[in-house]
Amino acid sequence: MSLRPEEVQAVRDIYSVIYGEGHRRDTAHPTWQTVELLEKALLEIQKCNRRIRTLFASLPCSAAGRGFLKRCLRATATMMRRSRSEFAGCRNRVSASLRSEIVISAQGI
Repeated sequence: MSLRPEEVQAVRDIYSVIYGEGHRRDTAHPTWQTVELLEKALLEIQKCNRRIRTLFASLPCSAAGRGFLKRCLRATATMMRRSRSEFAGCRNRVSASLRSEIVISAQGI
């Protein structure tokens, strides 16, 4: 099952908050694998500081752990857009190899 247009937009929004607006084109054709890899990146970022953990804990659909991003993709994107500055200092927390995996999954390669 492919992502709906609003889910594609949410993935692109999340990715641009993590990696910067200039990298938005990296996620031209995101898949559910892209969502899973972004979730992995977000779990790493949550380790960065308490404020980010609190932001994620505020999402009603994030309480169940793994798989939270599929359940609350749009809510996560909205929260991250509103709190963009909170994430700026944590970009380095996500490894370059994970970013490469995300880009490959979102390019249909």
